[in-house]
Amino acid sequence: MLQVRIETPNTYNSFQAPVVHLDPIFWSKAWIAAPPEQARAIVRQYADQDAWVMDGNQWVPLKDITYPRPGV
Repeated sequence: MLQVRIETPNTYNSFQAPVVHLDPIFWSKAWIAAPPEQARAIVRQYADQDAWVMDGNQWVPLKDITYPRPGV
């Protein structure tokens, strides 16, 4: 099962939003790529929330999910 580290709001997160680290979503510990649709589905769950911070450089395959977001 894929384990994703999600940080809860703390003093380092002034946005008061969950921090989603993308590397564990897109890569296993052995640096094997996750199936793209599986990774996108996980990211979409967080992107559908009102607020979030995503950490990583996978923005190109996610730009249709993470921005532009209607109403933001």
